[in-house]
Amino acid sequence: MSCERYKIKSRPGEFGPYYWIDSAKSDLNKGRRWLESDQTAHWTPNELSTAVYWAVQAWLMASDIPLDNGNGWASMYMQFYSEAPKNLVKIANTSLAYASYLEFQIQGADDYQESIPMSEWRLRAAETVQMVERVINEIEKDIDNILNIPEKQ
Repeated sequence: MSCERYKIKSRPGEFGPYYWIDSAKSDLNKGRRWLESDQTAHWTPNELSTAVYWAVQAWLMASDIPLDNGNGWASMYMQFYSEAPKNLVKIANTSLAYASYLEFQIQGADDYQESIPMSEWRLRAAETVQMVERVINEIEKDIDNILNIPEKQ
């Protein structure tokens, strides 16, 4: 990614939306690597959730919506929920729900439900990785549209 792309729609002293899309992709890739590891797979859900939140921040910036960081990710996500196209909100909500559920599944949701077998958990996590990748790609396409960036060849 060129530094010029990072400057698109940025304000003095901050990065533009494509920087945060790349951050989302980076966290998605970290989640993939953790999933492949025997010792750190439990970190996967956090990386996947963070990837979605970076993409959401990018969309808000591209849409000229001032970021509300009052309650961290929750504040920004509520802005996205209120302003973004419903198709983006739906896939972002679903992927965040799956990532949260993965966290509980690996630890055991509560005293009444044991954690699921690791092989089953890995399958669910791999599906969630694909969902998060779709969210990032769809948000990036929408950002390209908002900013009138030509389609990639």
